[in-house]
Amino acid sequence: MIVNEKRRNDKKQSSNYDLRSSLIINSFQKKDSKMEEKNNDKSSHILTTSSNLLGICFIVLTSLRILHLGGKTFIDEFTAVAIIMFMISSVLSFLSMRSKNARSERYEKIADIIFLLGLFSLFVITMFVTFNIMK
Repeated sequence: MIVNEKRRNDKKQSSNYDLRSSLIINSFQKKDSKMEEKNNDKSSHILTTSSNLLGICFIVLTSLRILHLGGKTFIDEFTAVAIIMFMISSVLSFLSMRSKNARSERYEKIADIIFLLGLFSLFVITMFVTFNIMK
């Protein structure tokens, strides 16, 4: 009888241990999946925003060409640089979302940096247009 009770207690302890270890493993798996979702979420935001800003740069460039201001200012050259930056950022963020390995995070970081540089160049272009600095 004592032996049976001891076996029952041992089974309860082992089942509690198994339950705790499975909960710990599941929590780590959930953290990993949340981290992966965060990375993909950031990449998707970079992709949508950079593609929208790419469209705005095309509108600025087209407007300069229609108004025949392309040869008179350096704004169209700066706009072309911003277009290249936003295009590279879009491609890298897309590659970050598509790849499943360690390159994904690297692509995302590079896309983020290039996106910020493109934003800064778009800001400079806006200041040039607003204050007629470059002619």
